[in-house]
Amino acid sequence: MGGKGRPKARGRRALGLMVALALLSAVIVLGVPRLVPGERLAAQVAEALATATGARVTVASASATLIGGPGLQLRGVRLDGGDAWQVALESVEVSLAVAPLLSRALVVDRLLATGPAGAAKIGRRTVALTSFTVEASGLGLALPTAAGGPLGASGTADPGAGWPGSLRGMVAVRASQVAIGDMALAEVAAEVHPHGRRLAIDSATATCGGGDLAFDGTIDLGPVPAAWAGSLRLVGVGAAALLAEWAPEVAPLLDTRLTGDVSGAGLLADNDASLRELRSEAHLGVGPGVVRAGPWLAGAEPYLGARQDLMDVRVTGGRLAVRIAEGRCLVDTLALRGPDTDWELAGTVDLVVPPGAAAEPALQMGVHLRLPPGYTPELGSLAFFAEALRDAEGRINLDLGLRGPVADPGVTLDLAAMSRRMRSR
Repeated sequence: MGGKGRPKARGRRALGLMVALALLSAVIVLGVPRLVPGERLAAQVAEALATATGARVTVASASATLIGGPGLQLRGVRLDGGDAWQVALESVEVSLAVAPLLSRALVVDRLLATGPAGAAKIGRRTVALTSFTVEASGLGLALPTAAGGPLGASGTADPGAGWPGSLRGMVAVRASQVAIGDMALAEVAAEVHPHGRRLAIDSATATCGGGDLAFDGTIDLGPVPAAWAGSLRLVGVGAAALLAEWAPEVAPLLDTRLTGDVSGAGLLADNDASLRELRSEAHLGVGPGVVRAGPWLAGAEPYLGARQDLMDVRVTGGRLAVRIAEGRCLVDTLALRGPDTDWELAGTVDLVVPPGAAAEPALQMGVHLRLPPGYTPELGSLAFFAEALRDAEGRINLDLGLRGPVADPGVTLDLAAMSRRMRSR
């Protein structure tokens, strides 16, 4: 009988031990975080972030957590990297995996940060975020064996300075607005997979100028300056909004929409350097709208007269095929259809001043123009030539040459092109 009671006693002792361990765990989880005063913890976190980033850091409040792994909850975080970058965060929640710490690895089980604003300067261009959220999971980082320099400590020229080369994982970013200089994006969402200093960007989406953008690509922070490559899909994107930062002289003249694909590669550097190294190819459809060609066609007034409908070109559709290399845009095809006129353009546009060239970028463009039915241009001494230029629909086909500064090119009649066109009929 005594033998039968011993297993029951051992069972009761085991149950009691389990209950005691559960109570001890609850005391640790709920009580230990309270042993560290919030103000002291906030100061320690601010000091650690300042050391890691080289920025001036303030943390309004901080608390430690143990549920789900050791972690922190921060409120009112501000990081000021001077002219290089600034971030304001309303809240940060982070929890860590315990086991990897034993092998000097840091694995973030979960990170969630929300903030009203953030900005960084890349070259001379500022990228600013508004109302953003950053969420990460499985974010791994090997802990250094010796103290390294702060993030960005080497200055603003290298976006990858101080970037941890062992970083791995997934980061999802959302922002209500992102401004890249004068280019405004809304409803931005992106998934970023860091592989050390190489960032893979999957399915980044945004709205721009009333249309949709989708981008997939990579950013390599290893070289100096950093490099990027990727492809962009446009659906109904306003041309003026898309080009506001990249071609500010041209953008206000384009009240139309673009749909198609762009691929390219380049450097994250100052504007002239990035344009010289940019390699890109685009095949786009042009939607209905207006192209305000007056600034380019001011020299064509002797031929086109003062008709505003020939300066503000109504467009019902068109197509664009361009290549960019060595600081120059090669326009293979720009064809615009309209109720009044049809235009075909081909040539080159300098994006930067070529070495040893004039003081500003130049344009060299051939223009073929089908004028409205019944309209005869002012050809002066060549007026006799006009009737010979009419096609089967009674529309005069005029060829022009645009040469000179991009902002104010000279316009001449291309007699050779018109002669070739007449002989081919």
